[in-house]
Amino acid sequence: MNNITIKKYINSAIAIIVMIGFGYLPVLDPITPLGMKILGIFLGCIYGWLTVDVFWPSILGLVLLGHTGYMPVSQVFASAFSNTTLLLMLFMMMLGGLISASGVADVLTLKLLSTRGLQGKPWIIAFVLFVASFLISALCGGAVAAVAICWVLLYKISAQVGYKPGDAYPMLVASGIVFIGSCGNHVLPFQGSVVMCMGFSPVSIEYSAPFTIFSLIFTVIMIAIYIVILKYIIKPDVTPMTKEFRLDESTIFTGEQKIVLGIVTVLFLLLLIPSYLPATNGFRIFIKGIGDHVLTLLALALASFVIYKNKSVSNVQTMMHEGVAWNVFFMVMAAFTLATALTSKDTGVIPFINATISPLFVGKSEFFFVAISLIIAAFATNVINNAVVASLIVPVCTTIAIEMSLNPAIIATLLTYACMVGVALPTGSPVGAMMFGNKEWIPGNNALKLGVGSVVFHTLLLIIIGYPLAILVY
Repeated sequence: MNNITIKKYINSAIAIIVMIGFGYLPVLDPITPLGMKILGIFLGCIYGWLTVDVFWPSILGLVLLGHTGYMPVSQVFASAFSNTTLLLMLFMMMLGGLISASGVADVLTLKLLSTRGLQGKPWIIAFVLFVASFLISALCGGAVAAVAICWVLLYKISAQVGYKPGDAYPMLVASGIVFIGSCGNHVLPFQGSVVMCMGFSPVSIEYSAPFTIFSLIFTVIMIAIYIVILKYIIKPDVTPMTKEFRLDESTIFTGEQKIVLGIVTVLFLLLLIPSYLPATNGFRIFIKGIGDHVLTLLALALASFVIYKNKSVSNVQTMMHEGVAWNVFFMVMAAFTLATALTSKDTGVIPFINATISPLFVGKSEFFFVAISLIIAAFATNVINNAVVASLIVPVCTTIAIEMSLNPAIIATLLTYACMVGVALPTGSPVGAMMFGNKEWIPGNNALKLGVGSVVFHTLLLIIIGYPLAILVY
């Protein structure tokens, strides 16, 4: 066996030992024996997720949970797979696969870049690329496709006007595409990452309408300030961008793409509008009675039902292949189930957390609590998986927020933003890894500098502007 195989088996053994053995340690008052067993499974899963794999620790963790006395194994899996939050995340990933496979994202970006008045306006071009990355990420459920598409277009323009790989302007814009694209992952209340983070709150939160308002306002402010910093503080040479460039690809939506756009538009309206209607409104009651996850599934079914040019617009195999990250699905499924078990009243974990962490904030302001929470989340999500970070920090901080008489929806919303921007290190996210791997256009240690700078900028903006804004909209 080689060193990689040996290391894998050693880490696997450690994960299993922690899952099974932690529960036999002396209890940490007020954690109960049941709480110790579930905590051990949760910690063992986290270790396995970080060092070995995502799938088997998730499944083993759920099986072991069924032997703690919390509930039978069959009931654990029934509960895990019936979680509506998890189902919504799965169906949203499939919707992203539908949009990506149809080519809608490519045409959308070309349309934005083909608008009049872009020639000789480098920062308008940068703004358009940022918006394109943001919109594609928001619509397709992930930033990877957004970054890949916008990078190709940026490099085509750069080559035409005379920029070389490593020049400041294309390097900064390429980095900005990654940062802004990663922010598109969590702007709509029904996106998978948002549903996941908000779902970790130990109390039910009604957040759709205020979350949407917060996202729109915060995003506009963020992009505007970001471009101001690039233009007036960093000041790269933009002289080559005074030259003309051409994009020859088609900017016309095909019939199939128009159908996909129509389905997605109607779905998004049905997901958003009811949240803005009175609680007693009949339409709201009807739509909410169906459920966001079922509405999304109906939209996917419609895409496979509609025939265009003698074939279905899409099919379930394509949507799953293009959109579903199964490793994320199973990890979040286990994390949701274990987090719910861990925070139940029979474990004593929440009182332990309150007794351990709350004193750190005694006599401190709410602003101090929010700032420290966001800094911890932003740092951690660049080192370990963001879903793991969310599963740990959201339940803890929302619980403390309730104890401090702070609206838990505010802290959950801000943490959702902090947990989803992992561009400071290649371990932070897939697009973070893409940026660090793009040594041609972002050479040397520039990816580290730009990534860290983006995360610091984002975190400070959340603390200084995001927190007061969240108070206003909630």
